[in-house]
Amino acid sequence: MLLDWLVNGLPEFSKPKDENSNKIIGDFQKLLPRIMGISEVIDSINYDETIKYFKLERPSDKRVQKGVIIRQNHYQGTLLIAQLFLDKNDRIVLRSDGTPYGKKLVLERLDAKLDKSFGTYDLIFVELESNKSQIYELSQSIFSHFSQQLQEIVTVPDILPVMTYESAIRYFVTERPEDTTIEKGAILRQPHSRGQLIIQVFLNNDNKLVYRHDRKPYGRQIISKELDDELLEAFDGKNIIIVE
Repeated sequence: MLLDWLVNGLPEFSKPKDENSNKIIGDFQKLLPRIMGISEVIDSINYDETIKYFKLERPSDKRVQKGVIIRQNHYQGTLLIAQLFLDKNDRIVLRSDGTPYGKKLVLERLDAKLDKSFGTYDLIFVELESNKSQIYELSQSIFSHFSQQLQEIVTVPDILPVMTYESAIRYFVTERPEDTTIEKGAILRQPHSRGQLIIQVFLNNDNKLVYRHDRKPYGRQIISKELDDELLEAFDGKNIIIVE
């Protein structure tokens, strides 16, 4: 059994399929070395802090649908707690570099409320509020700057027959500048007479464009005749994708 927390804070119990929970645990074990962690052992973490983390640190990645807290026994009597994000199929959501969104902690104990929430089980699902309005406002903010900045972004002369999701995401890994202010990427699309104009830029922690030393934005713009199905699904009817 897993415990679901609804947005209003009231608990609701449900019985997931055993193979589903086993799959999450199995994926977690494989990804454990790649999950960001705090090295020192923490005395305790409380219920409110745990839930607040999912509200404050929720990625803007549209695949994220819910949170999950996993607990395991750790060496020397301590506990390992992981806070991760799941997609609609309860798969752990990864960044473009293959690392999971979330964190892991080593604790001496859980506070009474959090310990009671786990009961005898090792997973807790945390339902998340929608962030659609935040994404829309971010999109409008970025686009408002593009009328002035578009000519400064490097243009790729070749026209692509198809822009794939994989190649769009890979760009942020292989072409990421060595600029410490960069926190995320953004993919924007605009209609073009030859198809779609795809603009890929890098953003700082305040969702502002990051600039090179010559005051031109990092990134590129490229025309593609079509987008593949996976990339279209990622846009989900909007004109922006945030890549953490």
